Amino acid sequence: MFNELLSSPLNQGKASVARLQVRAVTTPDEIERLRPCWEALNWHPNVQIDFFCEINKLWKNLASPHILVLERDGKPQGLLVGRITTQAFKCNLGYKSVSLGQVRQLTILYGGVLGCDDLSCAQLMIGELNRMLENREVDAVFFNLLDTASHLFRIATRNPGFFVRDHLVTPQLHWKVGLPATLTGFLQRLNKKHRYWLKRLEKQLDKEFPGRVSFRSLTDGHQRKEMMNDVECVARKTYQRRLGVEVNNVADDALEEKMRWERVYVIYIANRPCAFWMGRLYKGTFYSDATGYDPEYRKHELGTVVFMRMIDRLCREGVETIDFGLGDALYKQRFGDQSWSEAGVRIFSPSRHGVMINLARTSLEGSALCLKFLLDCVHLKQRLKAFWRKRL
Repeated sequence: MFNELLSSPLNQGKASVARLQVRAVTTPDEIERLRPCWEALNWHPNVQIDFFCEINKLWKNLASPHILVLERDGKPQGLLVGRITTQAFKCNLGYKSVSLGQVRQLTILYGGVLGCDDLSCAQLMIGELNRMLENREVDAVFFNLLDTASHLFRIATRNPGFFVRDHLVTPQLHWKVGLPATLTGFLQRLNKKHRYWLKRLEKQLDKEFPGRVSFRSLTDGHQRKEMMNDVECVARKTYQRRLGVEVNNVADDALEEKMRWERVYVIYIANRPCAFWMGRLYKGTFYSDATGYDPEYRKHELGTVVFMRMIDRLCREGVETIDFGLGDALYKQRFGDQSWSEAGVRIFSPSRHGVMINLARTSLEGSALCLKFLLDCVHLKQRLKAFWRKRL
């Protein structure tokens, strides 16, 4: 399906824009033909072409992969990488969720916006997505995080009509940090007080547990299964597990091992795993995934200790950047040196089903957001979070 950007008065007479067109790719053979362009543009492991195809085989609710290909004079210039799934549409209310019924949704994956965010390209892509929604091909489109400074974000949040646009766009900070060649170089960036605090953590740990503190990683040649068992020993004790957050998806084990991106770092005390940090290393960037520590050792700040030892290993590997991901946690502010704003964005079908789901979601999640805002105004939100986590 081709959709040409020729009718807009703003673009008439611009030959370079008139030659732009977009088409949908949905089959494995068509996806394979995109490999040269895809691999050249891709920057995130989520949408590495082989990983994407392997995940499609495992996805139970998958209707089809769906890639929008931006072409100039018949040559691919950019991609929106996504999947169409039939799934329950869930409304998040704090740590709980409520299903609003089944939807057919096109999800544009995080990292799936590749090479197509100048204004004319963004207009064309959103135009094709709106066509799909108007023709009832899908009930909703979900961008799993967009840079709020991007043209795609501006158009996706402003152009759709009132009843089908997303009224609950909530930007959050995304942090990363550049790495020097050595741990010493990393520490030199910090102020003197901060360096002293980090060294003191290590000294106190060695003093309290002399000769019993050890550190292991997958890069040491340890078996993945053994390491993941150790991670699970720690993860099951964290409050995140009480909330249902898993750190190890068994269905993805073979894929992670096959792609060889995974990095796992674990601190042990007397051979007992006590803290971990996990992520994926891809094209010179370590993408942080999950971290946790045994609450019994809270006073020793093992999360920070394992982080610093991980930094040492990553510097030795020549890693250029750590991507901390979404969220404004204190350690991200403390160590990060770059940040930008991102937000998830939805567009709904103008059908009765699409409009009703948008209305229900806006009412329920909007009320929850108002409550959070009020609690924040009276300085209770963080206290309630801390109380809930300790209880869990």
